[in-house]
Amino acid sequence: MYSLTYVTEPDPNLFCPICHDPLMDPVTTPCDHTFCYRCLRQSIDSSPSGTACPIDREPLAWPNCFSAPRLIRTQLNSLFVKCPYQARGCKSELRREAVEAHATTECRFKDFTCPGADCDKRLRYKPVDDTCPHKQDKCAHCKETIEATDRDLHLLTCSMSKTRCETCWKLVYRSQVEAHEELECEGTVINCPYSDFGCPARAIRGHMDAHTLGCAFHPDTPSGMIIRSQRDIILSYTDLGQQVQQLQSRQDETNQRITEFNSSLSRRGVSDSLVENNRTIQDLDAGFEEVHQNLTHLEARQSMWTINQIMPIREEVTELRNNINMIRMHVNWLLNRSREEGRIRAAASSGSTATLQRDRSVEGPRLSERRRSASVEGTDLPRL
Repeated sequence: MYSLTYVTEPDPNLFCPICHDPLMDPVTTPCDHTFCYRCLRQSIDSSPSGTACPIDREPLAWPNCFSAPRLIRTQLNSLFVKCPYQARGCKSELRREAVEAHATTECRFKDFTCPGADCDKRLRYKPVDDTCPHKQDKCAHCKETIEATDRDLHLLTCSMSKTRCETCWKLVYRSQVEAHEELECEGTVINCPYSDFGCPARAIRGHMDAHTLGCAFHPDTPSGMIIRSQRDIILSYTDLGQQVQQLQSRQDETNQRITEFNSSLSRRGVSDSLVENNRTIQDLDAGFEEVHQNLTHLEARQSMWTINQIMPIREEVTELRNNINMIRMHVNWLLNRSREEGRIRAAASSGSTATLQRDRSVEGPRLSERRRSASVEGTDLPRL
């Protein structure tokens, strides 16, 4: 596939920067450069400075590389190439994506005569010596007995050979590809582990752990516990509904049989069948009674569960109300005390003012009398 002859000159933008040929198995780096898978691997393995992009020398880790976009691969597969056996006479020109199937199974110019003296088989490639390549050999991976010429073709289907996962780009055994995609592949889109509880989320396996930690349907969260209990109750109701349907169908069959027996009794007067039908009706009545009891029991369980959930909330509300009433009483007591102290201060200030005024009114007449007595005494003194 790396030595194909193209019918027309391909677009230079589709060339590998390393081998300067159209890209084969294109791989894109995190710095947005695209190379052939084999060229990039050889460059990384042989680089003395460690893993770095061959273009801009940015640090490069092989696990961070990914398959090129589908548009690039589609353009590459649409290129027309000549058959690899054109030198033998094949004139076919076909798309590059179909050349491998043509060259391996369709082209009639791909076979050579086997050089072995006793071998009449044909060869896919020109023999390099006179040794018969059809001798039996064992696969190095699965130990299956194959012909030496079929070794490369066998590796494409060998269950013990490794291939690359198209989603996560990991190497896995071909026999384990389906199990890898179902159980391990980090790029496979999977349902939430709690989808049975009603979670509709879907994400790739590598990101599912982050979703699971915050999933509202997780059984350990309060919402998950409520959802699980409701689901159990719904399943119980569903089972009981199925039982009721079965009993109803049995009752319908019994009613039909009773009708038939009644018609036969009216003609033949048989009494044994009537006794058996009565027993069947009694059995059905007992079954209905059992179902009714089960439904009553489930309703009681649901009511008890609801009460158990609500009672703590009611107790907390009652406690809060009591605390609020106590705070209100303290506030009223403080207000009353403040008012009483205000009245006392007002009364004290008014009493002191009245006493001062009375003292002033008493001292006024006394002063005038003193002045009059002093004047009288002054008049009685003898003049010199």
